[in-house]
Amino acid sequence: MRPKSAAPNDIAVDTPSLDDQSAFALEGFPAASPLLLAKLHEYQEIAARGQAIDGVMSSDQNQLFAVREGLGAQKTTPLERVTIDIVASLFSFILEDEQIPPILRVHIGRLQIPFLKAAMLAPDLLRQEDHPARQLLNRMGSLAIGVDASEPIGRALGDEIARLSGRILIEFNEDTEIFSTCLHELDNFIARQLRHADTETASSIEEIEQDEASARLLDDSSDALRLLLSPLPIDARIVDFVMLTWVRVLTSTMDGNGNGTGSDAGSSPATLSTRQACALLPNLLWSVQDKNADERSVLLRLLPGLIKDLKSGMEMIGLPADQSTQALDNLFDMHSRILRGTMAVDNGDRMSLEQFQQHFSVLPSQLDGMQADAGIDDTAALPARQPGIAGEEADLRPEHESDWLAAVKVGTSIERWAEVDYKPGRLVWASMNRTLFMFKMEMDSKPVVYSAASLTKALRESSVRLIEYASVFDRAVESLLIETENIEPRPA
Repeated sequence: MRPKSAAPNDIAVDTPSLDDQSAFALEGFPAASPLLLAKLHEYQEIAARGQAIDGVMSSDQNQLFAVREGLGAQKTTPLERVTIDIVASLFSFILEDEQIPPILRVHIGRLQIPFLKAAMLAPDLLRQEDHPARQLLNRMGSLAIGVDASEPIGRALGDEIARLSGRILIEFNEDTEIFSTCLHELDNFIARQLRHADTETASSIEEIEQDEASARLLDDSSDALRLLLSPLPIDARIVDFVMLTWVRVLTSTMDGNGNGTGSDAGSSPATLSTRQACALLPNLLWSVQDKNADERSVLLRLLPGLIKDLKSGMEMIGLPADQSTQALDNLFDMHSRILRGTMAVDNGDRMSLEQFQQHFSVLPSQLDGMQADAGIDDTAALPARQPGIAGEEADLRPEHESDWLAAVKVGTSIERWAEVDYKPGRLVWASMNRTLFMFKMEMDSKPVVYSAASLTKALRESSVRLIEYASVFDRAVESLLIETENIEPRPA
């Protein structure tokens, strides 16, 4: 038995939004007066000290209706009072949202004065989904859903939200960049916490990232070699060997499986440094050109070291014995003909060994740059030793995937279908280009990894679904609209 299909995130397509409500269409209204902003800053300082605006209520309750009454009609315009009413109602919902643990509601609720001030500075904030204050509020609410505040991760999250809310209360004047900064810090915090939540998760993430970095290096190294080889008159068998086999040796020396560029010699017969692997290429390519008598003498002296390094490189990458033997047999055939002076392949304009070495002299520095830039690859397949990619690859275009995956961020709580019922879990890691997603399910030590296509398919079919069907801001708006079809300004 499997769950039936659903729309993205199980959200109805006609979910109310601020954009559709004329009562909330505050775009184009002027920002608040300096006098009002100064008063709000005064209230913010009171909140930063942990005190209530109204002595009748506690500091963890909704302060904004008291703010409205304290300001009075003389200090605010009707439009400003509408804004206060809307933000007050939004925080009333947040402070009562049963999906968020009570202690985390309190920490998030400390942002009510700064959020109101941000809305006064930019009246279209209530319609602007990408406003940093709104994004931070949504992110805090999303991370808080499904968290057990008594568990270590819940306590750590509560402490971080409290820290960020306190920082905003102290530092926010009129520059909303503080919200963006805190959002960035919150994202980094939750990524670190979930990545290192347990040994199994940490090691799985590290191995996947290493494999993806290796795949990125392989692609970049292949591109560099292709450009270097394209103008050269080289036997096709050697080109194939370089592009299919030796490029893997180069990558292996850079990704931790070899000595890297800092080593001049391997510690065992099956180890090469990156510089050794690079230095072999001009020697190899020159060795298969037709030669005069003097050059054949040089080749005889070169061959023992060349063959030794070739064997070491192929052994480093675990090349199967039959492929290794075939490569060496091809070389033996070409070298034998060259040494006998019977090479049948037309090499065109021959290059000297020094010219080959000069041509490939740029390669080590290119590879150094690739190694420094190696990041997460967006096309690498997950090796068999890693947690398997769940589900089948869906035939979806990228734009379709982005529609489904937009709400899936590190820390997002989900439910995953497991034979007869849904089991809760959380996204603990996503690759840099959001093509791999790792979830940790409760009561299961082994992470589950989805590709972007397979996760999109799972969300579409509801075998994976988000616990938070909409952001806390949008859920607050929906609740507010249910209570009233339209919000009119109160009489002055």
